[in-house]
Amino acid sequence: MKRYQSRYVMLGIWMMALAISSVQLVVSKTRAFKYDGEIHHECVEHWSEEYHGQIYTAFIFTFTFAIPLVGLGYTYSVISWKLWWTSAPGNADPCRDLHQLKAKVKVVKMLVTIVVMFAVCWLPLQMFLFLFYFIPSFGVQPRDPGWHIYALSYFACHWIANANSCVNPLVYCFMSENFRTDLKEICHRTSRQNRKWRDRSGVFNESLRSYSTRTQTTGVLYHGSYASHNNSTRSISSVKSYRFNQNNSMMVVPHRDSTRHNRSGSATYQSYL
Repeated sequence: MKRYQSRYVMLGIWMMALAISSVQLVVSKTRAFKYDGEIHHECVEHWSEEYHGQIYTAFIFTFTFAIPLVGLGYTYSVISWKLWWTSAPGNADPCRDLHQLKAKVKVVKMLVTIVVMFAVCWLPLQMFLFLFYFIPSFGVQPRDPGWHIYALSYFACHWIANANSCVNPLVYCFMSENFRTDLKEICHRTSRQNRKWRDRSGVFNESLRSYSTRTQTTGVLYHGSYASHNNSTRSISSVKSYRFNQNNSMMVVPHRDSTRHNRSGSATYQSYL
C-alpha cells in the first residue's frame, strides 16, 4: 500500500467511526427517575422499536470489534510469518543468527500481546451489551438480588475497555530492551543525584553547627556568661477533608426501567452501591 492510499484508509476509518458514534446523538435521551425520595436523571438510548437497538448492537460488535480483531490477527500473523522466515543476508554467523532469532521472538511476542490485549479489553463490554439487548431477563432492577454484582460488572466492563487505550504504549515500551535500559539509566541517575544532594545537605548542616558552636563560645568568652536560646521552626500542614455524599455522587446502571443505556459510559453516573 502506497502512502497516499494509507491516508485514504485512515480517513475512511475516522469517518466511519464518526458516523457510528453520531447515532448516539439521535437516539440518546435524558430520563428522570426517583430514587430514595429524590429525582435524578440518566442518559439512555430510546429506540422506536426493540429490534432497532439489537441491529445497532450487532453492527457495533461487527465493525468495532470482530472486523478489527480479525484484521489485527491477520496482518500481525503475516508480519510475524515473514519476519520469522526471513534470514539475514550474507554467510551464516552463529552469533549473529542467535541474536537475530532472539529479536524475532521478541517482536512476535509483542504482536501477539497486542492482539490478545485488544480482545481481552473489549470482549467483556461487547458481551455485556449483547446480553442486555438480546436477553430481556439479563437486566435487573435496583432492588433485585444481585444488583450490586450487576452494577459492578457494568462499570468494570467499561473501565477494562477504556484501559485498552493506554495498554499498547506500555506494551511497546516495556517489551523493548532499549526502553528498559534507558529507564534503568534514568532511575540510576536520579538516585545518584539524590544521594549527592543528601551528602551536600549533610556537609551544609555540619558547617552550620560548627559556626553556631564557634559563635556561642565567643559569646561566653566576651560577656562572661552564656545564654541559650531555643529557636524552633514549626511547620503547619493544612489537611483538607473531603466528604463523600452518596446522594450527590451516584452511578446510573442500565436496568429494565430505563429504555436503553449509554454505551460509552462517559456520562456522570450516580451510585446505587
